[in-house]
Amino acid sequence: MKGILSNIDSLDVEDFLTKLENSFQVKFTDEVSKLNSFGDLIDLVNGKLSLKNEIEYKSCTSHYLFNKVKKIIIDFKIFNDENIQPITSLNKIFPLLKRKKSIKFIENELGLKLDVLRTPHIYSFFILLNFIFLISSFFHDLFSTNYIIVGILSFITLSFLGRFFTLDFKDKTFGNLIKRIARDNYIESKKDKNFFNPNEVEKNIKALFVEEFGFYDIKITRETKF
Repeated sequence: MKGILSNIDSLDVEDFLTKLENSFQVKFTDEVSKLNSFGDLIDLVNGKLSLKNEIEYKSCTSHYLFNKVKKIIIDFKIFNDENIQPITSLNKIFPLLKRKKSIKFIENELGLKLDVLRTPHIYSFFILLNFIFLISSFFHDLFSTNYIIVGILSFITLSFLGRFFTLDFKDKTFGNLIKRIARDNYIESKKDKNFFNPNEVEKNIKALFVEEFGFYDIKITRETKF
């Protein structure tokens, strides 16, 4: 690869291809090694979806999913305000203490595994510091009991707090959450799985590509070389 992916680890490329396979329910073979541009990748995915007909003209996948998830939230009293908009904050819809349970419920209703929560970097940093302190406590002052106890207690405390700190959303708004779900689970998110929209496919591939490799400041087009 001499283009945009020339400095990207091959394992990261494999992870990206796996995400594409999961989202579009396709399987790649050695054909990916022959891809030269982003347009080639789009055409490859569209070609594998060709048996699912030409173009979805009845509805937009994101719009359909938006209304479906909104209905689940309202019908099952996850959030009582029916005026949920794309810009509505996820922190408002999903209170912290019930967040994990609510997401699990939506996953069950949709039949999808949603990768929408993350661990904040600051929490991971504190966990690392605590781990270092815990290890060092075993060597301080000939295995000082006090240091060991403090290290263990702080580790238990951080682990308990992790139940809350690890429930941060990757996205801020309901609209962006829907885009993520549709992007990561394109086929399963559709109302009619016998149709696909090439424009949606290209948009979702680009979104996956940009987030996976962090190319937020680069304009990705069909001509972009790999």
